[in-house]
Amino acid sequence: MNASGCATTAVAGTCWLRVATDADLGRLAALDATVFGAPRRNILASLCSFAERVVVAEEHAAITGFAAAWQNEGTLVVGPVVAADLPTAEALITAVATDAGGSVRLDILGRHAGLSEWAVASGLAAGNETALMVHNGELPGDRARLFAPVSVAIG
Repeated sequence: MNASGCATTAVAGTCWLRVATDADLGRLAALDATVFGAPRRNILASLCSFAERVVVAEEHAAITGFAAAWQNEGTLVVGPVVAADLPTAEALITAVATDAGGSVRLDILGRHAGLSEWAVASGLAAGNETALMVHNGELPGDRARLFAPVSVAIG
């Protein structure tokens, strides 16, 4: 994985952040499938091949969250952000966006108003809102842990 720039860092409690390795892909894909509600290993493998940074949150040797960031036309795009709670999401975003050297894009899902407030307080400009469209029911997965999608186009 092309992750760099993040040392092992403690977050609240017993959660630790570290740079993802190639060996983490299976566990990232399993967590992502639980949270997103569908298998996306190929998307994650592709993302990890071009992302500048991929950082994982670990607690008791289990991956409990992750975030990625990559450049797109001079903007650092952050996503997905999967975390057990708001402080971990904030720490993951900070870890992948540190030293961005320019503008940062973070598409925050609407149910996470606390993350939106934190992002604005941290210097990100508020952007447009996007509605999720669902046919006949709710989106699958544990969406409470999905703080930001890979992109608004693919979720």
